[in-house]
Amino acid sequence: MIHIRRFVRDLVIFTISYYLGFFIRFGYPFPQKNFSDFSRIFPLTLLAFIFISLIMDNYPRINLSALEEIAGFTAASLITTFIWSTFNYLLHAFALPRSILLIAFILQLIMLSIVIYIERKLGISWIKKTVGIIGYTHLDNISGILIQSENDIDKVDSVIVSSLKEEGNAYLLLKAIEKGKDVFIEPKPSDIILHASKFLSLGSHPILYYSAPIISPAERFFKFIEDLFMGLIGSLITIALLPFIGLAIYIDSPGPIFYLQTRLGKDGKPFKVIKFRTMIPDAEKYTGAVLATEDDPRITKVGKFLRKTRLDELPQFFNVLKGDMSTVGPRPERPEMYEKIEQELPLFKMRLMVKPGITGLAQVYGKYDTPPEEKLTYDLIYILSRPKISLDIRIILMTIKTMLTPSKAK
Repeated sequence: MIHIRRFVRDLVIFTISYYLGFFIRFGYPFPQKNFSDFSRIFPLTLLAFIFISLIMDNYPRINLSALEEIAGFTAASLITTFIWSTFNYLLHAFALPRSILLIAFILQLIMLSIVIYIERKLGISWIKKTVGIIGYTHLDNISGILIQSENDIDKVDSVIVSSLKEEGNAYLLLKAIEKGKDVFIEPKPSDIILHASKFLSLGSHPILYYSAPIISPAERFFKFIEDLFMGLIGSLITIALLPFIGLAIYIDSPGPIFYLQTRLGKDGKPFKVIKFRTMIPDAEKYTGAVLATEDDPRITKVGKFLRKTRLDELPQFFNVLKGDMSTVGPRPERPEMYEKIEQELPLFKMRLMVKPGITGLAQVYGKYDTPPEEKLTYDLIYILSRPKISLDIRIILMTIKTMLTPSKAK
């Protein structure tokens, strides 16, 4: 389900911006030829904006920060404008000055920022805030009423369930369902396998059946085309930005521009991943292999920016072209880190069933400090999902939104 009011708000802003753009560019009345072509093509443009926004999950039923809302809208608008401009350039289908696209985009950001500011000043929320919690939850940004009795359920609009092991939690969940409350459940990695299983009856006993997912030849082909296309586009972008990023890295911290590191690929095959260097040279000379933290002193000033915007990952498109990685998939792990994590999370080995990716569900939904167990849950959701191509497109589009939201850098 989506936030209808927030969804309608963005559609109104998107539409009004173009009419205002015409007024600013030409005054009134509008030129007949330009406005006629605009009126003919704009409904399709609006549908494209809606489709892209929904794929990018811009309207979840949670409260978003102002930056997240603006980033989502901006990414959807930029992609829509790019499609519109490309279509016009290739087919010369309509007469619309590029200045209108630029003016409309600037107006969109201004209007959206003003509306969001007013909403927050007036205390307008897009969801019901009263949340009940059954069991212990480590979800961040969640505060609510601890449900300890049936009477507590009447005080909330929805409940979050983290565990049913504690005595009485199953009873409270049942009562919440009976009272028509929205229920949110925190899954564990093993729950994802259960979700992907099918129901069978073994004699008189109910049983869940899971079979290893078989990737069809058609899916393999489309995945290959996706990686070839994205690999070429990403590599060209990397080459174009290389002089600027490389110079900034060297001025901030003299040393190599790129950083090579051994990671595990499909079926555990090691390969060298390539990234823009974000740490001081020889960062692990004295510490050995350790996970980077959000405020790691080894990370350079330029490195912090590259990590927040995920620009440090761009050279990995060369790994995609080489065949070691895919555009979308679980992030490749270092062998020494893999051994430690697998001891605590045995299902972590399932990540090696597919090629590692530059981006994935854990990168677009998680945060820098998201626990390994939750990242694994995201990865298993992706690995066991079918079909993958539609999910890949969604993740790629959402990655663009994530790059515009530095606070959610992974």
